[in-house]
Amino acid sequence: MVRGEARAARVELLNAIKADPNWTMPHAVMGSANLQLGDGLAGETELKRAIELGMPVKQVSHLLAHAWLLQGDPTRALELARPVAIEPRFEGYAARVRALSHSAENHYSDAAREFDKAASLTPRSSQLWTDIGRFRFLVGNVVGAADAANKAVKFNPKNIDAMMLTGDLVRGQYGLSASIPWFERGLAKYMPITAITCWIGALALIGTPFFA
Repeated sequence: MVRGEARAARVELLNAIKADPNWTMPHAVMGSANLQLGDGLAGETELKRAIELGMPVKQVSHLLAHAWLLQGDPTRALELARPVAIEPRFEGYAARVRALSHSAENHYSDAAREFDKAASLTPRSSQLWTDIGRFRFLVGNVVGAADAANKAVKFNPKNIDAMMLTGDLVRGQYGLSASIPWFERGLAKYMPITAITCWIGALALIGTPFFA
C-alpha cells in the first residue's frame, strides 16, 4: 500500500469501523494505512486498539515497530521488529523496518544488510525499492538509487514517493527541466496546480540568494 492507495483505503476502513467497532481487522489495516501516510501516532493508536480487541501481538509487531520508527524511536523499533517478535510471514516488512531504523542511527552497513534481506523476501514491493533508492542516494550510490527508483515505479506506477525520488535523481543529474515531468506526475493527483507551480518554482531557486 502506498500513499494514494492508503488515502482511498481510509474512507472504506472508517466505514467498516463505524459498522462494527469491535472488528479487529479494520483497525489493523487502518493502522497500516496511517503508517503509509507517515502518521506513526495514529498508526500506533489503531494497532493498539486491534490488540485490545483480541488480535495477537505477533501479527502487528512489525507495524508497531514502523509506528515507533516514524515517531523518532529507531531503537524501540528495532526491538519490536526482531524476528522472534513477529510472525515469519511478515519478516520482509520487518527487515525493511530494521533497515530504516539502522539507517536512522547511521549504521549503514547493518541497514544495507537488512535491505538486501527485505529485497530477497519481497522483491516486488514498490515501497521497499523506494526506501532502498533513498538509502542508496544517502550513501552516495546514485546509480544504485536510480536502479531502485526504476524498480519502484515499475512495480507500482502510482507510487508518488517513487516518482518524487526519481524526480530528485533526475534533477541532480540532468537539471530541473528534465525532472519537472516526474514531479508533476507525482503531485498532480494530490495538489492543486497552483501549488505545483509554486513548488517547482521554489526548486528552481535552490542555489540562488533566496535559498542560500
